[in-house]
Amino acid sequence: MKEMTIVALIVLIVAIIALYTLANPPITEGSKDCANNDDCVVFGETGDCNCDCYNKNNLPSRTGGECFCLAPVSCKCLNGKCEGVFEDLEQACLNSGGTVRTSLCCLSTGDFPNLCLIGPCGCSPENSHEVKVCDCGEGKCFDGSTCALMSE
Repeated sequence: MKEMTIVALIVLIVAIIALYTLANPPITEGSKDCANNDDCVVFGETGDCNCDCYNKNNLPSRTGGECFCLAPVSCKCLNGKCEGVFEDLEQACLNSGGTVRTSLCCLSTGDFPNLCLIGPCGCSPENSHEVKVCDCGEGKCFDGSTCALMSE
């Protein structure tokens, strides 16, 4: 009789675990891999669990859970990974005296690249796409957050 009670108790525990798992499936991660900015989208909202930038074709299974995150304003593809943009770079450009324009930049470059560095917009046309850039005028460059004086 004791063995039957123990077996019944084990079966009951396994059933409870199975029901809990079915009711609360694990959150799958989703992919952050990308080839260009169009591959990346914001997933979730501020306050959700796992809000971030992900590949639009491989999003996490759901939001929720016991955590908190700050959702990005937008996403861009950097070095093959979707990354969140947490400030409005267009407004940062305008606030620092720049003008928003478009330019051909390397496929791995997102909007408002750091133009104080050599390279983000130096690829051949077949390896480039149009992105928004901040034109800071003569002797200045956009460093990713503000117009700065160019180094000699």
